[in-house]
Amino acid sequence: MSNFAREESFDIIEWPFNISENFDNQIIKIKDGYEIRIIQKIDSKKVLATKKISKTTYFHVRIDKNLSIISHTKELYECVTPIDFYIPIESAALSFYSDLYQNLIYEEDEKVLEFSKEFNKKYINKEISVPVYMPPIVSMPGICGNYNFKDTSYKKTKRKIAIQIKPKEKVPISYTKEIYDELSKYGNLFEKAVKYLNKFVENHNVFRTKDVCNDILQNKCTDLSQDSIRRFFPMVAYLYYSGPWSFIWVKYGYDPTLYPECYKFQDIYCTLNYKKVAVIDRPEIFEEIEKNKNKYINSVYDEKHGFFNEKCIKYLKKQLHQRFFLPSGISLDLKNEDLEFDTFD
Repeated sequence: MSNFAREESFDIIEWPFNISENFDNQIIKIKDGYEIRIIQKIDSKKVLATKKISKTTYFHVRIDKNLSIISHTKELYECVTPIDFYIPIESAALSFYSDLYQNLIYEEDEKVLEFSKEFNKKYINKEISVPVYMPPIVSMPGICGNYNFKDTSYKKTKRKIAIQIKPKEKVPISYTKEIYDELSKYGNLFEKAVKYLNKFVENHNVFRTKDVCNDILQNKCTDLSQDSIRRFFPMVAYLYYSGPWSFIWVKYGYDPTLYPECYKFQDIYCTLNYKKVAVIDRPEIFEEIEKNKNKYINSVYDEKHGFFNEKCIKYLKKQLHQRFFLPSGISLDLKNEDLEFDTFD
């Protein structure tokens, strides 16, 4: 009666429109499923079909003299957002942006450059306003599924409850009652997070958010999510908001200005390119300084340079010049002031 043929992959998609002669052109395969449009224009309303596991088994069959079952699946791509309506755009705006899109996407490089010059002359230099274009999308998949247009009440902005200081201010030795009262409301999540963080800071006096996230991923030591655990940092650490350790978390009672090894978390800057990283994030720089700490690192903290000495600053200037991309023809001439830190006096 029937036999299994060579298995081929296929997808079943819920189709929200009446099938027209050119419906093949209205469906586009994307990363998370399929995108379906009412009409084929850049401003048309789109609907997203996403994968869903069905209780029903679907067969892909071929019927000639015999019935051949090619493949089967329980997966169905379902339209999760209802169709509402299409909002027309003014013809002048539609024509303008269609031409712009055509010139930028499909023309050769030389023609694109020529088009950009003409565009600048007409609209930028003469300050002529371009046509207003309002995307005709009333809803997007996953954002407004039920079309509830009642007044929405938004939660208040989260309060910043972390203890924040700048270098040489008194180091806090513990969290405040306000911090405890605010975070303990999370119940079991609070207890799990604090237990994990207390263990973490036993080996990390100074840390960044990504250090905790990396520890979670590498050691699989907690079932807490990376996003949720960040809110509990104030239970174990305070925050520097300026100086060489700006926005770095430090364990309560620990003063990094007393420990030269904390140089590894100091910020290094390239003011020309607006780059800021920690020494430890640049392996080639960290390894060189670590091998020659007596040459590059001071034993006493300085408000302007942290633990960097003059030789270290010269070395960093050289490395920043080599490692950071600079516009052609521009030389880097950093003075010492470029590597100093604001202390908000």
